[in-house]
Amino acid sequence: MKKMFYTFAMLAATATATQANTILLANRMDSDSTGYGLTEQASNTEVIRIDFTQFDHLTLYAQAFQGVPYQWGGMTQSGFDCSGFLKYLFNEFGYELPHSSVAMAQMGETISRNELQKGDLVFFKTSKKRAISHVGMVIDRDGDDITVIHASSSRGVVAENLNASRYLSPRYVKAVRLDLAAIRKQQNMAYSY
Repeated sequence: MKKMFYTFAMLAATATATQANTILLANRMDSDSTGYGLTEQASNTEVIRIDFTQFDHLTLYAQAFQGVPYQWGGMTQSGFDCSGFLKYLFNEFGYELPHSSVAMAQMGETISRNELQKGDLVFFKTSKKRAISHVGMVIDRDGDDITVIHASSSRGVVAENLNASRYLSPRYVKAVRLDLAAIRKQQNMAYSY
């Protein structure tokens, strides 16, 4: 059997905010094709149902930006700072965040480190001058392995294990779980990705 490739980040990027939270993937199993596509019915096709939450879409989309360089004050695909990266991501899905890690830390519900889940924001003290000076977002959790994506000033947008990171782990300050209804943009817009 040929290898099956599913580009989840691309699927998340094409999903709209108004679509159902289910995506059907079809992988052609015939000998001439290794293609994949979105379909509900296809001949000679294996259909796999995947349920996505809003944070699944957001976190998968975020991963597509790994490698984008750091730019102080940046909020575009040509360069991001830490809060600019999250502001950009959430904006793409119709949510409004401030361009400040300190302001983001005041939003939502404060949660403990052991409660972290996909979509939670995590805050760090990377500067002697401020109690909070860096922010990232949890994109995956598997037991004690907590993967955080953030815009690093030295490496650009990267994903790394929070608990294994010798840089981030000791600088962890707090985490918040956002109330998406509270930060939803008020405008009636159609989103397409």
